Amino acid sequence: MWVYPPRDAFTGSCLQDDEYRAYILELQERGFEIALHGVGSGAFTREEIVAGLELYRELLGNYPKVHINHAKNPDNVFWGQHRFSPALSALLNRHYGTRPAFSGHDPDSPHFWGDILKERITYVRNHTFRGILTSAYDPFGPYRIASKEAYSNYWFSSSDGHNVTDFGSLTRPANLDTLAQKGGYCIVYTHFAEGFVRGGKLDRAVEENLRYLASLGGWSVPVSQLLDDVRSTRTADHYLTGAQQYALDLAWLRARLHKDAVWYYRRVRRRLARRLHAPQLVRE
Repeated sequence: MWVYPPRDAFTGSCLQDDEYRAYILELQERGFEIALHGVGSGAFTREEIVAGLELYRELLGNYPKVHINHAKNPDNVFWGQHRFSPALSALLNRHYGTRPAFSGHDPDSPHFWGDILKERITYVRNHTFRGILTSAYDPFGPYRIASKEAYSNYWFSSSDGHNVTDFGSLTRPANLDTLAQKGGYCIVYTHFAEGFVRGGKLDRAVEENLRYLASLGGWSVPVSQLLDDVRSTRTADHYLTGAQQYALDLAWLRARLHKDAVWYYRRVRRRLARRLHAPQLVRE
């Protein structure tokens, strides 16, 4: 969630909204974890970020334990060109051109807050993959990265359920059976505002998938509790090696290219469908 209203093209509620704040507090009371998605959408200074975290603590009783960088926020920490191994960063920058300047970890930036993140937040999300078994795509998480340790603690990955279509595909019964049989874990990344509820009703496929998931009797807990549990089984923190980071980066790139191809295919199909069904004008 956000503390402040959006300042860019994104829309959404925040802790400044009375009704939304009440809903967030209700979710927290019911056992859901409330993570930080940046203090807001857009550009925020260090002073605003610090004040936002204090307001979060005042309203929710504690600092967030999990942070997820948001879109093109300049205060994102180790994001964009700083997110991947040097080889992949150079390749992506050459292919896509200049990236937005992400500087939440740069002490010389007005958006710097990496030291605050290090002090108050335990986990930051990194890679996202398209398969149900997050733990198979990323067997290292939660991990540390030595070169980023000054301004971060642990990093983890997630599985891609971006919108209602992706979420429904990811959580279909066959995938959930695989998850149960393999005995790994799944951390899903999604946006519930993207098509999950229409006309006040939850998407039927999503509801069926979640009811099936509940019938399997798995362990459903807040993400930080899951990650704490994984860490408790280890004798020492895992530091990601250069080769391991490169492997995760390539797996992420393959997943991203596949996702972009599917998105383009769907877009072309929708355009063709509109043209085929559009009324034809006949000149007499």
